[in-house]
Amino acid sequence: MPNAFGGSDLWRLSQALDWVEPYDIGCAREIFGSFMRGKPILTTLFEKDTDHARRRLWHLLLQGDRGCIVWWSEECIDWQTEEYRLTPKARALAPVLAEMTSPLARLFLRAKPVYDPIFIHYSQPSIQVDWLLESTVDGSTWPRRFSSFEADHNQHAKVRDAWLKAFQDLSFSPQFVSSEQIERDTLRGTENACQILVLPNSWALSTAEAGKISWWLGSDDFRPNLVFFDGTPGVFDEHGRLRSEKGLGLLGALTNETTACIALNHGGVQGKWHGDVTVYLADRLQPKQASDFTSWIQSRMSDLKPEISVPVEARVRIYRFQARGAVLLAFERNIDYQMSQDLKQAGGNEVLEKPIQLHASLRAPQHTYDLIHKKYLGLSKKIQFTLDPWQPSLFAVGNDQNAVESLLR
Repeated sequence: MPNAFGGSDLWRLSQALDWVEPYDIGCAREIFGSFMRGKPILTTLFEKDTDHARRRLWHLLLQGDRGCIVWWSEECIDWQTEEYRLTPKARALAPVLAEMTSPLARLFLRAKPVYDPIFIHYSQPSIQVDWLLESTVDGSTWPRRFSSFEADHNQHAKVRDAWLKAFQDLSFSPQFVSSEQIERDTLRGTENACQILVLPNSWALSTAEAGKISWWLGSDDFRPNLVFFDGTPGVFDEHGRLRSEKGLGLLGALTNETTACIALNHGGVQGKWHGDVTVYLADRLQPKQASDFTSWIQSRMSDLKPEISVPVEARVRIYRFQARGAVLLAFERNIDYQMSQDLKQAGGNEVLEKPIQLHASLRAPQHTYDLIHKKYLGLSKKIQFTLDPWQPSLFAVGNDQNAVESLLR
């Protein structure tokens, strides 16, 4: 997981590695996915039943994984039998692994993923500062705050995950951006009419980084860019030193704001939400119909609408891919995949492990194909289907019916 110690600066690692096997702790899989696009990402498969394995492997394939490691041989092959028979675990995994090499899976593997202009800040200095702040309550036991403890208790990691899940539940596909990328003008280089930057407990910012953000907010190109943040961004510099002066442009005017989430644009504060964002992680896994946190975010984003949307209370994640004149869509229940340090998958997703009837709305009428059932659904702005909690629903949409049909050949 992203951590203050042990060389766990995921941005720096991503720039040096050829491939990686990340454990899904503290959004590590999502972060590496943003920083290592086009490079092989693998994950070890520990599941022992067909449903959980199918859900996990389709989820990883849609995120960009290019293979998996099955752990381990003695759990899959009965070495005591003369024929080296497959164990019950191996027989449960066999049909799922076959799906991963099917023409349908390859269709998604070859397509180009599409992301929204929503960037979640990854700041290693902020992670280190947060570690210092959180460890103050430990007293003399602070050396025991290992990553195994952090995986379950680190507030910074929970804040990061809560913002990520909120935007995904709102039908967006956000991405992570590092401090170095911001300093290199990554935000300026995008061509979208509206962009969103999220600063999740970004305690530490370099002067250059804060300057780029302030310029991006107050630039003359009239783009309605927006920053969401909680905590107080930039109280410390990139070396973890407490700043004595403001000097951070628009962000510097808010150094005394510590009790609310803020929406900020070139005109100043556009709204506040008072509450603990980490509560959303638990609330979204309860049978509730709405969240005032996501409602507040949505109300601030009038200039950026999702390409395809579903009701936020459905807790569904949408993937989009560009493929030969058509767009591939995948819908899955947006469960919490937080893995523990003993490599066991955390529970708590029972509410999202039931089939639901779903209505997905498109911006304009599209020719739509159900890729799993190989069925043309017609020209429409709506896709109505039953979403299985154990596997995604897959569709192809486009303006040209022939182009969409060609994907099925």
